[in-house]
Amino acid sequence: DLTVTSAGYASLYLSSAVEIPLGVEVYTATAVEGDLLKMQQVTGILPANTGAIVKADAGIYRFNYSDENPAAIEGNLLLGTTTDTYIKPTAGTDAYVLSQVDGIVGMYLAELNGEGRFLNNANKAYMLLGEIKIEDGEIDTSAPGTQLSAGYRFDFGGTTGVEKVEMRKEKVEIYDLQGRRVEHPTKGLYIVNGRVMLVK
Repeated sequence: DLTVTSAGYASLYLSSAVEIPLGVEVYTATAVEGDLLKMQQVTGILPANTGAIVKADAGIYRFNYSDENPAAIEGNLLLGTTTDTYIKPTAGTDAYVLSQVDGIVGMYLAELNGEGRFLNNANKAYMLLGEIKIEDGEIDTSAPGTQLSAGYRFDFGGTTGVEKVEMRKEKVEIYDLQGRRVEHPTKGLYIVNGRVMLVK
């Protein structure tokens, strides 16, 4: 069972494939563009060992085990752990977890402890920007050598905000049946742009 808070999001990582319940949208992350994290929807079944972001109304949702296990989703930037795990990003590499900052939900910098690690809770997803390697049983990363952002908002694609609407005025010519131009027609028959129309 997965709890989605009033923020409308949760992260998920499971060791087995699961059926996506009704009323729930599940996404993987495919790329970073500026401060946006490009998301791709997964439908039907979420493959095993796939980090994901769940979008739904607040509530508890049951993800049932699936005998089917689709192929892993390539290019997914979201990782995860099935047990509580301390993760240590190396210099120049940042770790991101699902958070809400100034009312906006996204993947934001994980808070590191004094040893430079953060605790990723069981069955939760996170994101590392850099190459991943395993050292001494712990997850580590190598530095990508780039300046990283403090956080990434989700970009689900589709329609974006409309900045400007332009209305095109169409010229309407109205004449009475005697061929005289009319500015304000009342009830009756008129010729409007060459077509006879009845004004009630």
